[in-house]
Amino acid sequence: MQERALKTREKILATAIRLFARDGLEGTRIDDLATTAQVNRQRIYAYFGNKEKLFEAAMLEVFARANAEDDKLLRLSEKDLQELTAILLRHYLEVHRLHPALHRMVGWANLQLKNAPIWMKDIKEKSFVQLRELYQIGQSR
Repeated sequence: MQERALKTREKILATAIRLFARDGLEGTRIDDLATTAQVNRQRIYAYFGNKEKLFEAAMLEVFARANAEDDKLLRLSEKDLQELTAILLRHYLEVHRLHPALHRMVGWANLQLKNAPIWMKDIKEKSFVQLRELYQIGQSR
């Protein structure tokens, strides 16, 4: 993709994240996205196909940003067991502060999508595997 096309796609995606977080999938209109992103509707359809696929791309982008924060969780070890709950609480509050669109979009997805989409399956599995192992060690002690 050309640089200009990439910038346009990124602008559409950033606008979509903002509007979907505010209004949800059903409350966001393609016309509003196009106007806010200052692109024509055809660009949105050309890059994303339809509103549902744009919502999917927006969700995946928001999760990718938030999941990058979870790399800190992968460094936890048995020495952190004593403080694990406090560490996790601080971590998730910080993720929420840094990525407020995440929880709003997850809420809208839960309210508006009929079935959990396949792209949501195991989206946080990487960090959850590590945490499950630590909790099992803690429980066995």
